[in-house]
Amino acid sequence: MHGGGHFMFGRKDVPMKHIRTLLERGFLPVSTDYRLVPETTLFEGPMADCCDALEWARETLPNLTLSGPRVQINSSTILAIGWSSGGQLAMSLGYTAPERGIKAPEAIYALYPPSDFEAERKTHPSLSVLW
Repeated sequence: MHGGGHFMFGRKDVPMKHIRTLLERGFLPVSTDYRLVPETTLFEGPMADCCDALEWARETLPNLTLSGPRVQINSSTILAIGWSSGGQLAMSLGYTAPERGIKAPEAIYALYPPSDFEAERKTHPSLSVLW
């Protein structure tokens, strides 16, 4: 899942070097375009869309015919990976997916995600911004 603070960027903003690394290690990357805020809420938009993407990867993707000599889909082993706000979305699948009757990912890899939205630094300006 791409980053962008839940309000910008899209699936094409996942770094290509990371996609190549995943492919080299036998993973089939599926990048998700989720609805952005403020047009919708975090829960009704990005978090719901990522659950839908996980459900699609488990139920629909294995039934697709994909071209390529080494493409084999194993929907019983899914890694959710996200960058920044996408990392927060990946982590949220651990509890939002089961609430919707979807099996959570077997592993979650969150790269520099926000993880404490109630931290004091979120409501007080940083001195580095003032300089």
